[in-house]
Amino acid sequence: MTKRELSQVADILRPIAQDTDGKLQIAYRGSTEKPDG
Repeated sequence: MTKRELSQVADILRPIAQDTDGKLQIAYRGSTEKPDG
């Protein structure tokens, strides 16, 4: 792969990875903290 191709792939994957990371953090927080009530 050329550097240009790699940068294009990185641009596509970056928001997906950030979105997945955010969902994982929310899921992890929800599983470790007991909701009040």
